[in-house]
Amino acid sequence: MNKWEDETPRGDDQKDVSHPFDTLTPGFLIDAVESLGFYCDGRLFPLNSYENRVYQVGIEDATPMIAKFYRPQRWSEAQIREEHEFCFELVKPFQHRPAITIEDYGCASVVLIGEQFIPASLKDSYFSLTTDLLQAVKSQFALVNDLTFIRSHGDCHGGNILWRDDTANFVDFDDARMAPAVQDLWMLLCGDRPRQTAQLSEVVEGYNEFFSFHPKELRLIEPLRTLRMLHYAAWLARRWTDPAFPRAFPWFNTERYWGEHILELREQYAALQEPPLTLF
Repeated sequence: MNKWEDETPRGDDQKDVSHPFDTLTPGFLIDAVESLGFYCDGRLFPLNSYENRVYQVGIEDATPMIAKFYRPQRWSEAQIREEHEFCFELVKPFQHRPAITIEDYGCASVVLIGEQFIPASLKDSYFSLTTDLLQAVKSQFALVNDLTFIRSHGDCHGGNILWRDDTANFVDFDDARMAPAVQDLWMLLCGDRPRQTAQLSEVVEGYNEFFSFHPKELRLIEPLRTLRMLHYAAWLARRWTDPAFPRAFPWFNTERYWGEHILELREQYAALQEPPLTLF
């Protein structure tokens, strides 16, 4: 699978970036897989992925292959290779992949949304609110001394964990970046505060069997959640010319969506004022 991913044509020379996956016909998929010496049995099943295109491909007399085509110009070849290497070894920091930062996930997202997508009637409210949000996020980060960034999955939620034979298999490293360790823990939590506290203690206990977790990073859970909310809206905005996105997210970029988005950000601003979660 990894060799096939490495050699998949990235299509950087395509002119129309709004239709980046037009060449992914069944015949193209089969030819790409068989060019590496595998023999397809004709079964192709698209898996849930909007940023890239991922398929389960049936292989004759073998386990089906998961084949991934990267979005053109999403990552360089060097960055893609780092993603693959990350799946096998966790020793060196990324050299080419960026980090989850306030500037990238927060400030840049606000600029994009505020200038190109927010309706005029909501623009003042959006900019005022996001200014307060980013200031609160910066203040929380500043309280964590000697913060260490490590290589992270970046999108570590339950949907990206496949359980087989009682073993967790982490998949979809496309968003792998440098980040605080807690980035790969907080998205595993759900429910109200007491439930999250109980879940957190279990998750951290398991994490500590492999790597030491610093409880000071718990302060960053809500700031990182805030950055993800801002970044997610900007991700949809950046991909809006891809026909797959209006079909999959028809509610995005409507007056109602932006009103609800601002309401969610207000609620998140209140969450930033609450004490951080603690371990039992």
